[in-house]
Amino acid sequence: MGWLSKFLNSNIGLKVLMALSGMMMLGFVVVHMTGNLQVFLGAHALDRYGSFLQNIGELLWVARLGLVSALTIHVLSATILTLRSWGARPVAYRSKYWFAPSLLSRTMLYGGVAIGLFLVLHLLHLSPSIFGLDHGIAAITPGYEHCKTVGDGLSASLECGVYANVVHGFSVVWVSALYIVAMIFLGMHIGHGAWSMFRTLGLDNPRYDRLAQGAAVSIGALVAVGNSLIPISVLVGLVHL
Repeated sequence: MGWLSKFLNSNIGLKVLMALSGMMMLGFVVVHMTGNLQVFLGAHALDRYGSFLQNIGELLWVARLGLVSALTIHVLSATILTLRSWGARPVAYRSKYWFAPSLLSRTMLYGGVAIGLFLVLHLLHLSPSIFGLDHGIAAITPGYEHCKTVGDGLSASLECGVYANVVHGFSVVWVSALYIVAMIFLGMHIGHGAWSMFRTLGLDNPRYDRLAQGAAVSIGALVAVGNSLIPISVLVGLVHL
C-alpha cells in the first residue's frame, strides 16, 4: 500500500481526491435541490418528501456520514494543496497578475470558505433537531416545528412540516439575502470545480473543452438559480402559508 499512500499524498493524488469528493457533493447538491424545489408543488408535496427522508432511518445517516466524509476529504485536500502552493512561493509577488482568465478560478478559495460558513448556518437554521437545539433557534426561525411521531410501535412514523418551516425561515429578509449570496458563491464554485474535475480525471479533450467548460458553468448557474428561487419566492409571497 506504499504506492497508494505516496500517490494520495502527492499533488495529483490530492487533486484526484478533490475531484472525486467534489463529484459526490455535486450529486448531493443536485438531488437536494430537486427535492427542495417541490416547495412549488405545495405543502403536501414538500412535507411528504421531508417525512420520507426522516423515515428511511439508518439510510439517512449513512448518506449524512458519506457526505461528511466527502466534505472532509475535499476540505483537507484543498487546504494541503493551498499551503503547499503558498510554501512554494514564500515571498509574495511584488505585483500580482491573474494568469487564469476566469473569474471563477479566482474565487475558489474564498468562495469555499464562504460556503463552509453558510453550511453551518443552513444546518442551524432549518435542521436544529440534528444537534438537539431546541432553544435560541427561534430567534432566526420563528415558528419552527420539529417532526412529530404519529402512531405506535412498528407503525410509528414521522410527519414533518417542512413547508411551513421553509416559509417561516425565509420570511426573515437578512437570512434569505445570506442564502442568495451563498448560492452565488456555490454556483461559481461548482462552475470552476466541475471544469477542473474533468481535467483532473483526464476527461478533457481539446475538441470539446469549450463545450465541457460551458456545461460546467451552466450546472453551477442552474444550482445557484434553482436554490435562490426558494427564498426569493417566499419573500415576494409566491410561496406562502
